[in-house]
Amino acid sequence: MEATLHMENDPLYEQGLKYFGQGKWTEAIACFTQLQANYPDDARVSQFLETAKLRAAMGTGLQRGARTEARSRWLRVLSRLGILLVLAAIAGAVYLAYQTYAVPAQVAAARLERLEGLRQTAQTQMASGQYAQAILTFQTILEEAPGDALASAGLEQAQKLERAGALYAQATAALDAGDNAGAMRLLQEINAIDPSYRDVAGLIARIKATESLTEAYEQALKTYESNDWEGAAQAFEAIRTVDSSFRSGEIGGYLFTAYLELGNRQIAEADTIAAVEVGDGYFQKALSVRPLDEQADTARRTAETFLAGAEAYQAKGWDTVIGKLSVVHETQPAYYGGKVAESISKNTSYLVVGEAPGSKLEKAKALGVPTLDEAGLRKLASRGRG
Repeated sequence: MEATLHMENDPLYEQGLKYFGQGKWTEAIACFTQLQANYPDDARVSQFLETAKLRAAMGTGLQRGARTEARSRWLRVLSRLGILLVLAAIAGAVYLAYQTYAVPAQVAAARLERLEGLRQTAQTQMASGQYAQAILTFQTILEEAPGDALASAGLEQAQKLERAGALYAQATAALDAGDNAGAMRLLQEINAIDPSYRDVAGLIARIKATESLTEAYEQALKTYESNDWEGAAQAFEAIRTVDSSFRSGEIGGYLFTAYLELGNRQIAEADTIAAVEVGDGYFQKALSVRPLDEQADTARRTAETFLAGAEAYQAKGWDTVIGKLSVVHETQPAYYGGKVAESISKNTSYLVVGEAPGSKLEKAKALGVPTLDEAGLRKLASRGRG
């Protein structure tokens, strides 16, 4: 078949046909003899060669005058008939070649073009996430070309991604429902199909972090329930540092209570200014969680009033000492171990002489501050001279 196609494209073949049609038998014989050597399996070459030799032999006899006029007429008729037959044979051969080679080639080309169009459609569907449609397109390709490796691989990938999409929808629904264990199982199945699928890696990491925070939360809650306020505060603060949104309402409530308890305990046990400052810090932390809580706000204001009086005490600002600490004493007599009145009386005795009632003198007397009248002053002076 390949040799026939080559022969038809051979210029020598076209030249031989031309000589044959012109009745140039010698030239035609030369062409077909060479073609027979080049294409020994082609029957048409042998046929043309034998016919040309016959015509040449017949022509030679006529030239010698060896034939009668009637025979010449028959030969001319036969010659014309032979030419027609040859031309018919040529036409048949051309038609046969067209049907045998050209038509199938056109059909094959059209098929390849259609398959290529389907491949492009499938790739577009894959890129846009239309995996169900892509599966149908790849299956259509494989119906026409069962051995198409690209279509087979594409079909497999589309089926995997369609499965991953269904699993992803289930996983997100499980997350919304708070079923982290179920979501993790589904996400890990997706990860096995395609590790880079959407935000699966991030969701897995988030679930693992949540599991870790849940463990930390449960441990912190046990610490809280054992009244270990310091340990509970530290544990809950550590959780908030990792994820401030994790059970924020619950953790905020626990932190407020822990800080308030720590502040109250600190103030109850305080016997130094530094201890009161620590207690004030706890009240401020409690208020950072619940800024409008009246109990924490009152405790903070009392501590800060006391600290202001203590600061004035160090600076010998006795008016301020009496003003600040008397307020603390009036509201909480047991504050600072009950030593507020003592702190005032030690260094304010001689500042109240001659004060009118209702002023600093009255406050000092209420706190047990000793006072001196003029006789007392003379007595104190005589002791000093003695």
